[in-house]
Amino acid sequence: MSKKLRLIEARKLMLDQDYKVGEAAFQVGYVSLSQFNRDYKKLFSHSPKEDIRKMKELIHESKNL
Repeated sequence: MSKKLRLIEARKLMLDQDYKVGEAAFQVGYVSLSQFNRDYKKLFSHSPKEDIRKMKELIHESKNL
């Protein structure tokens, strides 16, 4: 699986199943959490924690429309 697909899968795990950052990273095959954080920020422009927080806010707001 490509790095991009692994990061997308980790994002889904954190959003849909409330995985913690480290859990999602290891679930998709990362051994180094710091490398996961760097790769994630490079792809999504935010740290995993910040990205998931923002995504959950957007989802919550869209449900209230």
